[in-house]
Amino acid sequence: MKKLILTAAFALPIISLSFATNASEISSNLIASNIHSGAHPSSSFVRDAVHHFEIDVPKSGLSSLSIELPENISVRDEIEVKNQDGEKINAKVSMNDRKATIAFSQPVPAQTKLLIDLNGVKTPGYANTWNYRIYGTMVGIDREIPLGTRRVQTYDL
Repeated sequence: MKKLILTAAFALPIISLSFATNASEISSNLIASNIHSGAHPSSSFVRDAVHHFEIDVPKSGLSSLSIELPENISVRDEIEVKNQDGEKINAKVSMNDRKATIAFSQPVPAQTKLLIDLNGVKTPGYANTWNYRIYGTMVGIDREIPLGTRRVQTYDL
């Protein structure tokens, strides 16, 4: 009985460490990190501003991206997607109420940084931190997975 208790006492920490490592690897494969976000110009009174943010593509790659627009925000012009070299990525963009869906013609590979510009953004005219919820469909996974929230700050200038 003592041997069983001692074995369990030594095995449990090793097993739990193994599970923690695997969970960390899984989450780093799915989560896209936020590098930079902002508004140009950053004045809340400008009606045709550009809200932008960067996303590192997760290790599994991306086949589509969805952006949930904050309440009281509208995008009048197009949404542009480029890679870290400034090259436009071929994608079909569609708007449905407050959700923009970007379907890439070819999956975007891992280690790509996406630069997303929302052109012609109209805000209600007051300073705020606008939260854009981002979802992605990874290569090999046929449902949207939350990738986090991107924050864009506007000011009363």
